Amino acid sequence: SWDTYYPNSERGKNLHNITIKGMRDNRIADANKKNIQINAEETGVIDLPLRDNEGRMHHLTDLKGKVVLLNFHAFSLPNSPEYIMQMRELYDKYHTKGLEIYMVSLDDNEHFWKESVANLPWINVYDNTGISEAYTSTATTTPIIYLIDRNNTVVRNPAQIKNLPKEIEALL
Repeated sequence: SWDTYYPNSERGKNLHNITIKGMRDNRIADANKKNIQINAEETGVIDLPLRDNEGRMHHLTDLKGKVVLLNFHAFSLPNSPEYIMQMRELYDKYHTKGLEIYMVSLDDNEHFWKESVANLPWINVYDNTGISEAYTSTATTTPIIYLIDRNNTVVRNPAQIKNLPKEIEALL
């Protein structure tokens, strides 16, 4: 209405520019929110170069030749201790047969994460860059688990995993 009643006024131009910028920002935000669908039967691994609690860089693609349980988890969740115990049992049972767990933390507090993973034997990395969004954007809850075969191909996505130990054994 400023354009109608006060054409060419400074205030009208300012409001017009603010509105246009807001509309553009909303379109960009909406485009970034679009779900990235990962078809587990057809997609190879999207690399996740992330650092562990000691600052060492780990690449998901470096685990070719192993069966990988790609796990997105938040240690700050109330059920985290029980979940970590389940992962520990899987790791202890299958690691010698070729299973590797690549756990990506989705926690906000990096210091808390470092304390939480200090004694865990598998690869624990922290995503403070948002690079893991390709895997996590469609999920509504955590943990989020993918299974990757020895050829670095995603073979099971979260919706396809029914019995995790059986799925792991089938890939080993």
